[in-house]
Amino acid sequence: MRNSFVEMVEETARIQFRLFEIEEKITRMRQWVDESNAPIALKHSVLDGIEKLEERLIAAVYLNTIDTLN
Repeated sequence: MRNSFVEMVEETARIQFRLFEIEEKITRMRQWVDESNAPIALKHSVLDGIEKLEERLIAAVYLNTIDTLN
C-alpha cells in the first residue's frame, strides 16, 4: 500500500512540475503577443493556439486525476 501511495505522490509531483513548465511557456507566448509587432492575424492565431492548449491541459489533468483516484 505504501509503495502505491508513494508512487502516486511522485507522479503527482512530476505532473505538477511539467505543468509549471508549460505554464511558463504559455506566459512567454502571451508576452510575445503583447510585445510583438507581428500582424494582428498572427497574434490572434497564437492566442487561439494557446487557448486550445490550455483546454487540452485541463482535460488531461482532469483525466489523470480521475485515473489516479481509481
